[in-house]
Amino acid sequence: MLKDLFDKYKKIIMYLFFGGCTTIVNIFSYYIMSHLLNKSVMLSTIVAWILAVLFAYITNRKWVFDSKANSTNEIIHEIISFFACRLATGIVDWLMMFILVEKIGLNDLVIKIIANIIVIILNYVASKLIVFNDKKKTIDNKDLIIYFSFIIVAFIFLFNSPLHIWRGSNSGTDSSIFKTIALMMQHGFMPYLDTFDHKGPLIYIYNYLGNLIGSYRGIWLIELTSLSITICYLYKIARIKCNRTISYIISILSLTLLFKFFEGGNLTEEYALPFITYSLYVFLDYLINNKVNKLRLIICGISCGAVLLLRPNMVGTWFIFCLAILIDCIKNKKINELLNYILYFAIGLLIIIIPIITWLTLNSALSEFWNAYITFNGIYTQESPTSIK
Repeated sequence: MLKDLFDKYKKIIMYLFFGGCTTIVNIFSYYIMSHLLNKSVMLSTIVAWILAVLFAYITNRKWVFDSKANSTNEIIHEIISFFACRLATGIVDWLMMFILVEKIGLNDLVIKIIANIIVIILNYVASKLIVFNDKKKTIDNKDLIIYFSFIIVAFIFLFNSPLHIWRGSNSGTDSSIFKTIALMMQHGFMPYLDTFDHKGPLIYIYNYLGNLIGSYRGIWLIELTSLSITICYLYKIARIKCNRTISYIISILSLTLLFKFFEGGNLTEEYALPFITYSLYVFLDYLINNKVNKLRLIICGISCGAVLLLRPNMVGTWFIFCLAILIDCIKNKKINELLNYILYFAIGLLIIIIPIITWLTLNSALSEFWNAYITFNGIYTQESPTSIK
């Protein structure tokens, strides 16, 4: 009886057991780094997290999901996917604590327990469906090298940003405003309600997160991540039709066109680019190769929502391609597929919009947000359509 139950729920039981062991590794590693080696809290936390996730990967790979990956390329792809998924669920945990505890004032222990339950479930689902899925497509070693080179290219490109870790220049006017509002948020003030600016709420959240990571250099790290993702998807877009060499050249040439218009960095356009290039890749891959899945649609919806919360006049990509897909589905009588596309895209859209709107509402800033971001920008666009940045 017990053996049958164990065999039936073996993966879940082993996952929970090694999850507990991972927590112990995390705490023990932090204690050694912080109390025995006298390292800083942030460094100790980062090292402990890396060791814990590495332990979780090894145990999950061998004793929970029985991974069939054997080649170096497959294992590297698994490790990258595993760390990326754990980083994503870590952000979910942090956002729940930030919104529900710091901003709303709910009991921290209760929310922490709920957040951990959600994270455990998300980690299991991600490991089962994404990381250790035998049907997943691996990344070619040459592509891995190319993607890594794009990080280096982004690093060099961002010497154009005054926030670069090797520079100490003054940032532009808009960037300074965003950083100031982010600093006010750290002291309990709300955008729109306690200060006036007419940009989207996501730009202030980006700067707030950057300040938490490491002041101005933390914002630069977000810039680096954003630009690296943008170049990678420029490359993937080109790869739909071109070979690696041509695609690489196209990616670099496309990036050089941005240099003149960078304007000091930490602007809404810069942070919108990874969402736009990802969605452009998804749309083109669907229209050219008929490739689409639920996860792509959800992330595409999240991307659209993110740009709406950064700079709404940049959502033309979604408008044009969604219209094209709508016409194509109606023309070819693919109504069921169209409804599924709309459903999963809408789910992604709501995933990012609902938490932001809830945060603004609970802090009595929704009305001021509407006045500044919607009403004021509408008037501003009509009076000076070429002056908006």
